[in-house]
Amino acid sequence: MNFGLLFYRFIIRDFASNKARTILTILGIALGVGVMLSISLANQTALKRFEDNLQLVTGKADFVITPVTQDSLNEDILRKLTFLWDENINFTPIVEQLTAVPGEKPDIVLTLGVDVFADQTFRSINLDNKKNTPFEILNENAVFVGERFAERHHLKDGSLFKILANDNEVELKTAGILKFSHTGMAFGGNVLVMDIGVAQKIFSMQGRVSRIELMSTQKINPDTIARIQKILPVNANIESPSNKNAQVQKMLHAFQNNLMALSLVSMLVGAFVIYNTMSIIIIRKRAEIGILRTIGLSRNALFALFLGQTLLFGIFGSALGLFFGTFLAKGTVKAVQKTIVALYTQQPAADVALDPRLLAGAFTIGIIFTIAASLVPILEATHVRASESMRRGSFEAKVDRSSLKLTIAGITLLAGAAISSTFPAINNFPVMGYLSAILTVFGVSFCLPKMLQISLEHIKGWLKQTKRAEPVLASANLRGSLGRTSVAIASLMLGISMMISLNIMIASFRETVIMWVNQTLQADLYIESTSRSEASKAARLNQEKVEALKNVEGVEDIDSFVQQPFVYKGRPTNLGSGKLDVLEKHSQLKFLDGESFEAVHNRIKEKEMSCIVTETFANKNGVAKGDILEIPSPKGLLKVKVQNIYYDYASDLGYVVLARQTQQKYFPTSGYSSCAIYCKPGFDANIVRSNLLRAMDPNARINVLTNKELRQEVLRVFDDTFAITHALHAISVLVAILGVTNSLYAITMEMRHELAILRFVGASISQLKHIILYQAAFLGGLGAASGTAVGAVLSLLLINVINKQSFGWTINLSIPWLAICESFVLVVLFSILSGLLPALSVSKLVTPDAVRNQ
Repeated sequence: MNFGLLFYRFIIRDFASNKARTILTILGIALGVGVMLSISLANQTALKRFEDNLQLVTGKADFVITPVTQDSLNEDILRKLTFLWDENINFTPIVEQLTAVPGEKPDIVLTLGVDVFADQTFRSINLDNKKNTPFEILNENAVFVGERFAERHHLKDGSLFKILANDNEVELKTAGILKFSHTGMAFGGNVLVMDIGVAQKIFSMQGRVSRIELMSTQKINPDTIARIQKILPVNANIESPSNKNAQVQKMLHAFQNNLMALSLVSMLVGAFVIYNTMSIIIIRKRAEIGILRTIGLSRNALFALFLGQTLLFGIFGSALGLFFGTFLAKGTVKAVQKTIVALYTQQPAADVALDPRLLAGAFTIGIIFTIAASLVPILEATHVRASESMRRGSFEAKVDRSSLKLTIAGITLLAGAAISSTFPAINNFPVMGYLSAILTVFGVSFCLPKMLQISLEHIKGWLKQTKRAEPVLASANLRGSLGRTSVAIASLMLGISMMISLNIMIASFRETVIMWVNQTLQADLYIESTSRSEASKAARLNQEKVEALKNVEGVEDIDSFVQQPFVYKGRPTNLGSGKLDVLEKHSQLKFLDGESFEAVHNRIKEKEMSCIVTETFANKNGVAKGDILEIPSPKGLLKVKVQNIYYDYASDLGYVVLARQTQQKYFPTSGYSSCAIYCKPGFDANIVRSNLLRAMDPNARINVLTNKELRQEVLRVFDDTFAITHALHAISVLVAILGVTNSLYAITMEMRHELAILRFVGASISQLKHIILYQAAFLGGLGAASGTAVGAVLSLLLINVINKQSFGWTINLSIPWLAICESFVLVVLFSILSGLLPALSVSKLVTPDAVRNQ
């Protein structure tokens, strides 16, 4: 038997004769692969941008000395490192700051302050004008500007422009243009290079540097590294630049892994579509399978035939998915970057980095998913007996008989899901939480046949009372096609359940954030520098000017806050401090154990070495109330007792908060990160804001927000953060709708004999179309109902297990009833619309041949 000819007639011609089904199946695979690829590309682009920028900024450095707490080091360390010259090791200090060019849409720029004499061996400064030399920046406020930055702001040699520095605006002079290569490529070309002394003056960092870079023509001896570490203060560390990149990866680990896990839902929905398609194909071909087996075709050859068909689906679908994924990636990169900026740190805009390995990986995964989803129906086909193959409906009868066994298996999986949800995270990633979600979905899917048996019987009985034939026949046919109906509803259930669960989780999170804002943001006005708002968390308000605001009419109290970066056990976090007495008077933090802020504050006043920490910090680091934290400071290692843990949703990196006097004593810094203004009773906040602006330096660049404006900004950032999640699962539902269309089209094809008989006995084409549309409505309704129920369970997993293990936040359950009802109605409507294509095909299917075959 010629296998190639058989493959052509049995498989290839089937593609051509069932174009709609083929296209829908390929689209289902393509959407799943495309979503997964776009997220992979976005994640890699974000990390690669961090890594590339780090390499460009650190130049040829072998090691860097960086602060563990605070954002800068005392430059006195440089004198202690002079022994390195005897070992042919060069070192150079760097001041690095993010800032912005003022305007309606501030342009964020990276500023590097370098020692011109020591820095030339560390990084390449390629200037557009060969007449210019690196020493040009020794002139007052002179800078080299990146070529891309210069083009955007129309700068040339000698041009003047302004940047934001802390709460001031500083005018700089262009001393040369950096070519878009080496250092000029840092931060996407948005880079300024100036003399380190100028940078220290502009950014109020006199006597301090951001880091110290070390480089040698030979490998630096480990003993030398150990010696350097000994002479450094305990709040400084020497490490390779790659370790800094590892910290960034650790910081983004939970966010990116969860995003990737959620993107795989589209692939899983696509797998249901494949399973459904192959099941339908095999059911339609059972007679031919029986004939082929009777005339001697082996099981292996039959397996190869259908595996070849599956491979074609996988290849075409995955290839189309690569095009779709690269197209979608551009928007995904922007969404991911927006979330990273909102939650973590500024980073330069990036174009999609098309990595051939990711493309090959997505293509391969698409094929693997396709084959895996097809194995069960293909193996079923190889075990079809000739006597069984000639009986239409034998497969559905087998599903009917197996429904009890499937239900037992489903209950077992659901029990496994419950057990899995109790396990802790692995490396701060909720592996068992996601396993619990998967087991839940498959457990319910296995229970669906039995649930549908019961549901459809009840629906049929109720519909008989209406005395309308079309809906009764539609429900009876779905009951008779239990296998196909179950898979179609399972695929729709999966897409809808993820959409519902995410809607519940996001709505709950939003309501929790609103509650937190209402409880903690009690000040009337909030002040921070424009530079901090737009670019750098390191930007400060002038301390003396802020303290002077106490005398402004209408001001009752000022609570100033200082935020500093802090690396605890290798994980980036934040060290904060505030005026706890002001906080106690006006605003109450909510502690996990319900203790009053007054009681906690009293213990902090009694014991200087005390702190409070956020829930996210405690969960990620295994810290409990009463534990002792070891915090490196410029004055030595501090042992600080955790007096309590409070709820906070400002950052999933977490905070360790000290009293202001403790911070000033052990972590001295000039300026405040932000401050909250409490108005005297009877004073309008807008009037007090006007008084504050008049009292401040008219040239100061600050933002003063009212309580209402700040709350609106918090919610805007929140909504931006979750925009990509909504988009991902809208696509998942689209894939599920494609599956419903595919199933309806196949069911209609299988019903052609029954439809022909109905037409023969007097049913109109319109009535036959109504039967198909009723089936679509029933599928949509049952899919939406089961998806909503499963979504409610998954939302509990997302809120109480996956979110808590990934980010450490406690979220109070809040159900968005209106959104759920809207989703339910829309899914049913789209399901009915998906039935239009198979309904329109009825007139072509109902032929005299179909009746004669009966």
